[in-house]
Amino acid sequence: MVEWRAGRRRPIRDIPRARLTEVVLHHIDLDVGYAVADMTSTVAEQVVLEALGRLRGAPDFPAIEVRPTDGQATAVPADASDHVTVSGSTAQLAGWLTGRTTSAGLDADDPLPPVPAWT
Repeated sequence: MVEWRAGRRRPIRDIPRARLTEVVLHHIDLDVGYAVADMTSTVAEQVVLEALGRLRGAPDFPAIEVRPTDGQATAVPADASDHVTVSGSTAQLAGWLTGRTTSAGLDADDPLPPVPAWT
């Protein structure tokens, strides 16, 4: 286990995925022609997994289960029995879960709240 920002503790094995996500999101944020839709399926899957880890237990955000429609990622079950199921392409899910896109184009069994700021 290693201590990350704000005292969060995570397994050291999470470092490569976290760094990949950071580089991808900064690349998107620079607005130089790389967008959420440009992520490869492998990268989008890793971003989804990283985002879900960050959102678990976030205040005012429901427990969610993602169901990628393009078969590129594994559904990650929610931590609670009462949860929202959301489906879309892996890239669409990555964009929404990181706050880079809206929930447009995603299907959900309940209204989706705004995603908390990526910190």
